[in-house]
Parts: sequence; structure tokens; C-alpha cells
Amino acid sequence: MNTIAIVQEIDDEISRLRQVRELLSAVNAAEKRKPGRPAAAALPKNNKAVRALSTAARENIAAAQKKRWAKVRRAKKAALKTAAAPAAKATNSNNVAPKSAPVKKSVSAKKSSQAKPKPPVAPTAA
Repeated sequence: MNTIAIVQEIDDEISRLRQVRELLSAVNAAEKRKPGRPAAAALPKNNKAVRALSTAARENIAAAQKKRWAKVRRAKKAALKTAAAPAAKATNSNNVAPKSAPVKKSVSAKKSSQAKPKPPVAPTAA
């Protein structure tokens, strides 16, 4: 076979492939468009360069973040301690010193230690 015949066959094959491509693209265009987001191929690509971080840089960032969270936790604990201290200390609204517990005990001990007079027993008539 000579080269001219081979080139002619290749051209014929190319023209057949183009016809098939046109038929297939016409079928795709005729399909009803479905609702929702378009296919990934139709979305514009983001050409932003992605920055790659070294492992050392990632470790530094992680350590700094852990340090920040530790600071937040310490502040939260300190706030809880300061909030709990005044709540535990009760204040009297009249600015009068409250009676101490031992005084109350001694008063009640005195009352209980005092002998209560028993009522006299009435004689029964038989």
C-alpha cells in the first residue's frame, strides 16, 4: 500500500469520528437539564495555588494552638474560682454579725440541762 492510500483512510476515519461526535453531543444537548448544581466539569476551577506546609511548620502551629487553648482553660478556671469564693461567703443584709454555731449549741445545751418540773400526780379515788 502506498502512503497516499493510508492517509486517505485516516482522513475517512477522522470524518466518521467527527460525525459520531456531533451525534453524541446533539443527544447530550437534547437531554433535559436536571435541577441542582451543575456537574463538576461545568464549574469554574479555582486556580489558587495551594500552600504546602512542612511537618515542622504544622507542629509549630499545633503547639501554638494548644498553648492558646491552655490559656483559655486557665482563665476559665480562674473565673470559676473567683465566682465560687463570694458565693460561699454569706453576708447578712443588716450588717449584723451572725451568731456563731457554738453559742447556739450552748444555749440549747442549757435549756436541755435545766430540769423541767413534773406536774404533780393527782391521787386517784378508789
